[in-house]
Amino acid sequence: MGREMNPYRAWKLVAASILLMAMFSVAAAEEEPVEYELRFGKPSSHLLEIAVRANGLKGTVAEFAMAAWAPGSYGINDYAKNVQGFRVSGPGGKELVWRKTDKQTWRVETGGAATVTVQYKLYANTLANSWAQYNDQHAFLGGPAVWMYLVGGKERPVRLAIATPAGWRVATGMTRLAENTFAAADYDWLADSPLEISSYAEQTFVADGATYHMVIHDVIGKKDFS
Repeated sequence: MGREMNPYRAWKLVAASILLMAMFSVAAAEEEPVEYELRFGKPSSHLLEIAVRANGLKGTVAEFAMAAWAPGSYGINDYAKNVQGFRVSGPGGKELVWRKTDKQTWRVETGGAATVTVQYKLYANTLANSWAQYNDQHAFLGGPAVWMYLVGGKERPVRLAIATPAGWRVATGMTRLAENTFAAADYDWLADSPLEISSYAEQTFVADGATYHMVIHDVIGKKDFS
């Protein structure tokens, strides 16, 4: 027959457990989201205009990078080659110094600033291998081909705001917070959530108790559902 635990010791174990849970809760609450903003240039330019705002930075250096490949593509795609006009600023819009350390990574001298905003344009004119395409008919965004990430910060939550062109809607697997504002638990969720932005056609059906939503960019005149 086992010995009965000392009530004082049991209370200390419970208190320690509560404290540990509280510490984890505070740490999670303090993890600030990385904020993304998407705008569109002229359709004929095929340029997406992207801003990435990272808060809560520590130290004097931060790095931002583009993926080189996407899950399922089984090849190096070097998505960073489509980046144009990279710039970065700190609080108050002050330009910060940066340099590329390799073909897909930008190192920013933050000067101790806790918040930096990266801005870049992305040339998007192909649907090959889930890259990205933007024209006067639609925009399709394959995540790894479009979004830079904060190196060492992929686990942070993400918020995405889209300045959607008039008459277009957004289809994505991310959580919708408002009409054109979305959330993802982390960068991987963002990267794994392609977006179709257009006046797309849509159908919903149920199979084996599951509801499926089909979104189609129809280039042949509303005939793809026939």
